[in-house]
Amino acid sequence: MEQTLYEKVGGEEAIGKVVDYFYSELVLKDETVNHFFKNTDMEKQRRHQTK
Repeated sequence: MEQTLYEKVGGEEAIGKVVDYFYSELVLKDETVNHFFKNTDMEKQRRHQTK
């Protein structure tokens, strides 16, 4: 059975690391966009993006 793209790139663990980096190092540190996430449950957002 062929692996999905999700599985090929490392699955939930690898994608989770990318999502964490994206939000913590890029989005939330960027003054031009971080205000959009002011009232966002970031743990829920990260879980959703990882899936």
